[in-house]
Amino acid sequence: MDFKPNEFFLGFTEFIVILLPGSAMVTILLAMEAQHPAWFNTSNTIGQPLYCYALEELYAPIFWVSFVFAAFGFGYYLGSVAGGMDVVYDIIRRQIYPYRENLEEQIKKPKKEKIEKAKKLSREQKKIHLKRLKSSKLSDEVVEEFWEKYRSNPLRKVLHSFFNLKLELKLDQNYVSAKHLMDSEAKPATERDNTFKWALCILDTWYPSVAEQVNRAMAISKFFRSLVLVVALIIIFQWIGLLTGLPTWPAILLLLFSFREYIVQRIKSTKLAYQSIVTLFYAPPELQGGKKNEPES
Repeated sequence: MDFKPNEFFLGFTEFIVILLPGSAMVTILLAMEAQHPAWFNTSNTIGQPLYCYALEELYAPIFWVSFVFAAFGFGYYLGSVAGGMDVVYDIIRRQIYPYRENLEEQIKKPKKEKIEKAKKLSREQKKIHLKRLKSSKLSDEVVEEFWEKYRSNPLRKVLHSFFNLKLELKLDQNYVSAKHLMDSEAKPATERDNTFKWALCILDTWYPSVAEQVNRAMAISKFFRSLVLVVALIIIFQWIGLLTGLPTWPAILLLLFSFREYIVQRIKSTKLAYQSIVTLFYAPPELQGGKKNEPES
């Protein structure tokens, strides 16, 4: 039987993305139950905190099986809720790793607002002008001039320093090349509106060993994304008095650095996916692992 790296990686992904954050959440709930048994109605029903059954010979198997199932449930829920932070990621990514289309949007923004506020234009005329503005191409000189002003902003430099530990900004060209490859495909491609999903689909299909590296970075990113939510809940529970006995400042530091690692790993995975697609596309056949098999239609 042939072994594919991503077959083992699926279990690794579930462990990192689901089980670890879910286990942390269940542990927090057990700590809260131990500190406030009356609120959970366990003092009158079982007579002792739930965590005490973890080491009892008779009840330990039941406790740990229940713990794993609860961790899976909470892990899936945390991952779903934490997915809303991807909007924040996109905002930060535009500041520290902008694509050319992001810069063009900023350049065209004043003209767009002027068209939208124009009283002499009808609604249909505004749609036509906005469509033309969106499809218009800007010269490299205009983009470069705006880019010099954009990256000289001191706040952006501080933001980039925090997330990447370097006081420099770089315009990501791998995304532009990957998007060009996606748009130039003769056959219909899945997720045409999402270059990253298209690139990951190609890597999963034809280059599983490369896709494993991208998926690993994505899994770590999702783990820290869920961890941000877990730590935020810890701080909230401490603030309202549900969780006591723990200092708040370590949780705040953990929240800050977990969020940083989420952003860093997410950028790392997307950059790796785009770079791999572009490199493999222009690489000679012997470096691509031979002729690629076309997927069945």
